[in-house]
Amino acid sequence: MKKTAFILILAFLFFYPGKVLGDLPESFQRKKPELLRKIMQAGVNEKFARIILSDKRLTYYADFFRSNNGIARQSDPTHGIFKRDSIKKGSQVMKAKENTLNKVYERYGVQNEYLVSIYWVETRLGANVGKHQVINSLLTWVLSNTKRADWAEKELITFIKICDEQKLDPFSIRGSWAGAFGQTQFIPSSYMNFAVDDNGDGKIDLFNFEDAMFSTGNYLYCHGWDKNDLNKIKKAIYAYNHDVGYVNAVMIFASFIKYPCFVSKGD
Repeated sequence: MKKTAFILILAFLFFYPGKVLGDLPESFQRKKPELLRKIMQAGVNEKFARIILSDKRLTYYADFFRSNNGIARQSDPTHGIFKRDSIKKGSQVMKAKENTLNKVYERYGVQNEYLVSIYWVETRLGANVGKHQVINSLLTWVLSNTKRADWAEKELITFIKICDEQKLDPFSIRGSWAGAFGQTQFIPSSYMNFAVDDNGDGKIDLFNFEDAMFSTGNYLYCHGWDKNDLNKIKKAIYAYNHDVGYVNAVMIFASFIKYPCFVSKGD
């Protein structure tokens, strides 16, 4: 069954009438042989790797460098964490998904409100998981000639490896400009190291609420989370996203949805 599915994915990748490779800079063709070697060295099926790197859907997102893709100021009032509607929706998820959240707490000790807070801050409770094809976001950074290029190459190779192992079409997965994906936005290396299959379907799907919550709980636990130590809680959240504003936003929103009777005048 798995072999049949793999063949079908390869066939789809090969015949899909996507964008032409002309969308890529010449530097890609120069880099392609070495990139292919590294992907295969990581254990990816050679045929799969070759088809991916020749796929017509590979694209260079030149607009990355013309637009503001910096870290959002999550603690800014305009971001939404102080709005009644945001707090109401977060509180509703806390109640509706209490069973799953309690199980994550029992296993990893991560309180429900922090899990839902990260879920909201990252993707507005799954409403905004990202519009970019993850493979093309990472490839764009690989070809960017910036300090991020080496990091992006490792993440790209890991992402292709994930798709090979999980029998996924890499071009079907959308996420952020930075290459993060799923309901709580994992980069590929975080997926590989910390993602958890909780629903028992044999796949780790970060677009599935249960898998996303258990994976997030595991990540925080592995980064020193201690429910009784506020400093360790903050450090674990900082490891999740290296930005003080992000940490503050998660902490603030978590307190709001834990005690929803305290809300601002915002709408």
